[in-house]
Amino acid sequence: DKGASLFDLPEEENPHLGRRGCRLLLDRPELLHTQARALARASAYGPVDVLYPMIVELDQFLEIKQRFCAAAGDLPGDRLRHGVMFEVPAACLAASQLLEAADFGSIGTNDLIQYCLAIDRGNEHVAYLYEPMHPAVLQALLSVCRAADSAGIEVGMCGEMAGEDIYALILVALGFRELSMNATNI
Repeated sequence: DKGASLFDLPEEENPHLGRRGCRLLLDRPELLHTQARALARASAYGPVDVLYPMIVELDQFLEIKQRFCAAAGDLPGDRLRHGVMFEVPAACLAASQLLEAADFGSIGTNDLIQYCLAIDRGNEHVAYLYEPMHPAVLQALLSVCRAADSAGIEVGMCGEMAGEDIYALILVALGFRELSMNATNI
């Protein structure tokens, strides 16, 4: 969504809803191949968590995970874990299915809030509508947390919400045990 001249991608009218994350990697298998090989090699030195962004359904997650594993091929990959990034409301609604197939999950609150509330927090005309405590956002967070509990796997939280004192307390009350934030917020 920030643009990268290295990839030689055509400009999109709304890159936040376009080819990014796993969509880009599925469209450009050579990028996925390079990353998969590098991460598999790195796993020889310790555990590596691979987090797939912009997942919206189970089939998409299974496809990108399968392509990743195929690209890693003969490299040792037994220290790799595959996870889902929950930043799209559709993924939150399908959390039970996704977490049954994943090793872990993480919620990206910045994008999830924007997508849940259909606002661009960088747009001065609607940024005031960015509300982490909106009932729809809280319901999305709670549904993922409950699905993770049922699946018996961990789901972390990253984004600005995790770094705010009052929000962190609410996130812990919802059941989150791993919060990732900017170092200045710790």
